[in-house]
Amino acid sequence: MWAMKVHGGPFQTAGVPDIVGVYQGRFFGIEVKAPGGKATVLQLLTIAAIRRAGGLAGIAFRVEDVECLLDLPGYKPRSSAVPAEQTTSDPKSST
Repeated sequence: MWAMKVHGGPFQTAGVPDIVGVYQGRFFGIEVKAPGGKATVLQLLTIAAIRRAGGLAGIAFRVEDVECLLDLPGYKPRSSAVPAEQTTSDPKSST
């Protein structure tokens, strides 16, 4: 596996997931949120674009969400893992 943390800032493209990488030959993007946090519309659009391109992408509130997203061995999914339908009214809000 290869992964890196993407640091946001004025020279960074908005909406790029916080962590990007390759796992078992497949690109992934993970947007990390604190419990109760909301993804921006732009973040949700980026997650959808990654999925349409064949990558893995989602929102993680805890380590178990990442395990579910990457389908790691031994992980038992929970119904609340990686909610993709999350929305917010402010597309410019940050992580």
